[in-house]
Amino acid sequence: MSHLKKQENKAGTWIECLERTRPVFEGAEDFSVWLSGDKSLQAFEKVRESFERDYDMLSVEMDFIFTDDGEMPRRTEKTLALIKKWHKGNHPPVLAAMAALAMERFGLAEIKNKNLCGGVLAACILGDFKNDLPYHNNLHFCKVMLHTIRMIAAHNRIFEGLSLAFSERETACLLAAAAIHDFAHDGTRNLADHQYHFAKIEQRSFGLAKPFLEKSGLDKDLLEDIRVMLMTTDVSPFGDPISPANQLAAAYEYHYGTSDSEELSLSPELSILEERGDLCMLAMTLHEADLMNSAGLDYAMTTYETALLVEEIGKSDAYPEDVILFLETICRDGMTTDAGQELGAENFRKIFDQAITDFRNGNNPYPRPEDALFLKD
Repeated sequence: MSHLKKQENKAGTWIECLERTRPVFEGAEDFSVWLSGDKSLQAFEKVRESFERDYDMLSVEMDFIFTDDGEMPRRTEKTLALIKKWHKGNHPPVLAAMAALAMERFGLAEIKNKNLCGGVLAACILGDFKNDLPYHNNLHFCKVMLHTIRMIAAHNRIFEGLSLAFSERETACLLAAAAIHDFAHDGTRNLADHQYHFAKIEQRSFGLAKPFLEKSGLDKDLLEDIRVMLMTTDVSPFGDPISPANQLAAAYEYHYGTSDSEELSLSPELSILEERGDLCMLAMTLHEADLMNSAGLDYAMTTYETALLVEEIGKSDAYPEDVILFLETICRDGMTTDAGQELGAENFRKIFDQAITDFRNGNNPYPRPEDALFLKD
């Protein structure tokens, strides 16, 4: 059988799986306070229309993630080229095609994992609901999905044959979480009126997505893991131990680092992380995938992402000092997981060094997003 024919057969299998999620989006008004049945079904149809084309395209363009174990600079260049294409073409692929390709390449056989695979695709359809914020938009979801897939592939290469390698269930959990991690983001923050509201946006995203994911067949234990993972992507308040991201870092160190602490001081919402090293690994993988585009590729990408975020929160300009604060405080001076270090450590160092240089040379504002160096040929 020709390669093209095999690819058509694989796409067809996933189209069948996608079609089985259609009932999840029919009659959404019966269980969703946010979406009407018409709106959710339209979202499904839009994804279905683009799925096969995007799956075939990504089978070529993302192949390097699953097969290329060469030098990291080459892998970084290919990743940047793909993201730049999405930005300049103004037509990112649908998340369902990205996730289906990943499930295919990671060995999640749809025939024996129907609920897992269907749940992932349902999450992806939610993630593709239109969002045109400057930063937390549909392209952001695509980039985080891309980096999640890269992180899974790197992690499984590092721990091949060992119990730490991600299982099929863990892989599905990561893909679904990436798809909805900022679902229905409205551009606000968890700091309001000088008060911090614990992972408010992330909990809202999960709460809105949960009825759809339940209807898709994902079990309650997996959904609870996703809820915790989403909360730990909240990086506010910056540098404060109460930050969910900082609590995750402490829990990760407790399980996988050199910490000799006998117990952790975690918020009740995250207390399960003290018992679950596996969940810490999943949450940190998602968290670093969320940061990777801004901290682990190259400086031009970092300045562009920073300018987009600054525009979204209503500031006029982005500066090198903003990047330094982000890298030192939110990223805690580097990547934590083995996969994150493999993919982004060297790039992180170069980005940080250039930000320091630009700060010392006057801390001049970066170009506005529309004039960003990243988008130049």
